[in-house]
Amino acid sequence: MKKQIAGLLAAAGFVALVGSAFGAYLMGEFRGCLATATHVVDATVTEITKERHARLAVLRHIKGTNAPTLLTGTARSCTGEPPGAFGMQAGKRYIIMLREARLFEETTFFEVTKQDDGSLGCRLSDFHKRWLGASDAWVTLDEMTRLMAPPKLK
Repeated sequence: MKKQIAGLLAAAGFVALVGSAFGAYLMGEFRGCLATATHVVDATVTEITKERHARLAVLRHIKGTNAPTLLTGTARSCTGEPPGAFGMQAGKRYIIMLREARLFEETTFFEVTKQDDGSLGCRLSDFHKRWLGASDAWVTLDEMTRLMAPPKLK
């Protein structure tokens, strides 16, 4: 009987350990994630270092001020890898959600691109459309800024 109880406790502990490791990485609801992000910036990546860190030229702050200009890792990630490991590229402009000097999550950077008509915006995956509450895969830069800005207090 003692062996069975010990086995059950060991199994429960293992499940709790594995669950917490994976549970810590689940993407939360967008507004909750935005609330815990320290900065949201519109920035150009000027360099990806040999360590795959991203050096930024911040064009404007959407949330927060004095954002770090060197991103060294990822806050919500199974691996904590730097932004260069997730496809962030030098010479490209992004809307980036940060937690301190780290990318908030592996997929919280959105490339700013130009349409044929000259308008700027971001292309969103189906997941990000649902997460952000956007209706289209193409979101103008003004709309993306509105989505990523913290709600105004009344």
